[in-house]
Amino acid sequence: HRSSAFFQGANGVDSRGGQYYIIHGNQIVNTTTPIQEFLGNDESEQSPSAGTTTTETSSQYRSSGSANAATNTDTMLALPSLLQTQRSCDIYYRHLAIKGRGTPLWFPGPNLSLSIEYRKNGADIGDVGLITSSGGFDFLFNISLPPDHPIHAGHVPGDFAPLCPPIRAIDIFKQFEFGADAYLVSSSVKEAHHPANQANLIRGLTFETKDSEGAILTMPQGSHSIDLRNVKNFRQYLAQNAESWYQYVNSDECGREANNGDLRLVTGCDKTKAWGMATFSRSSSESIQQVPFWLNFKPHLETSGRTYKWETSGSIEGRTGPSVHEIDDLRSANEPGDVTFINQCLFIRAMSVSLAEHVWERLEKSNSGAIDAKIPTASNVNENARTRNVHARGSQLSASDMTTNLVRDAWHYCAYLF
Repeated sequence: HRSSAFFQGANGVDSRGGQYYIIHGNQIVNTTTPIQEFLGNDESEQSPSAGTTTTETSSQYRSSGSANAATNTDTMLALPSLLQTQRSCDIYYRHLAIKGRGTPLWFPGPNLSLSIEYRKNGADIGDVGLITSSGGFDFLFNISLPPDHPIHAGHVPGDFAPLCPPIRAIDIFKQFEFGADAYLVSSSVKEAHHPANQANLIRGLTFETKDSEGAILTMPQGSHSIDLRNVKNFRQYLAQNAESWYQYVNSDECGREANNGDLRLVTGCDKTKAWGMATFSRSSSESIQQVPFWLNFKPHLETSGRTYKWETSGSIEGRTGPSVHEIDDLRSANEPGDVTFINQCLFIRAMSVSLAEHVWERLEKSNSGAIDAKIPTASNVNENARTRNVHARGSQLSASDMTTNLVRDAWHYCAYLF
């Protein structure tokens, strides 16, 4: 009996049902989450690609860089049932991605290490960067700006030339998306008024839930959306430059160790001046008791301006932003003290690009320092995801050498691929 080989010499072992395999040597465990869990429609179905082996972290955000991948595969095989990590950024992603607005960012503020010129505006159309494993946007450069622009400070690919023809105002669709005190929440979370806290409610929002897990996004000052309409121009530019971008991103200078398909070219985003985010996750025993708890999000007045804070009856992770210090740091000497900035990116919509295996292997060899990266082929993106091939002209990559995907929301023509 083949299964007896699994438990030779063991006592008191009772195995019922299931399938078992004897495998020799170190193995890579590949755990994937079906994309239909987030979208809930037929167009989002994905089937595994034959002959492709990848290593994924448990994060719902697609990890950038081999440094995030586990190196001890024997440990990976033994520990999943013992260490079920529940990161707040993953809970937030799971519950907000289904809202159909793009990739929800757990860290919506710009990188504080970047120039003031960039931080005053935050993420924008034309930005090239990576989604970090913790849910932030790692900005690298913008295709609409020259290499010597203060935002770039010369940190661009060696052969970089800005988009030509440039983006026209008519190519951008901008609108106010949500009004003041708007919010997006998990389906089980309801707005309510907690009687014991009525005296302390100052134009706040109170939420109540009995569910075991969920997420909340509040927009006390509303938000607006911007989206690119001339997508064709971006696709052509991406076809001309994708290979050099990956070479730059994984070079000694940039050193991001990005995986194939990680790069994002931003085509739209939702931005705001202020926000509140909260996630909660209760144990199974707490959930069985069905005891509701509430979360109150309200303004908090400080001497240097208005911020916001969370009050709760349960165990949550709540965050608000930006801080007064962040805002003060962006104000110039001649700006009034009440000036604020619409630089907080709540959702990001972008094009991604994957190079063919032989192109990716060539890049790995050309960069000093090998990248322990996964190498998906064009077959990784199936027809149901509506991936569009980029057709080559001149020195561009051929259609078989790269695959692009418009990472947009569910009510556009392309499905998510993270």
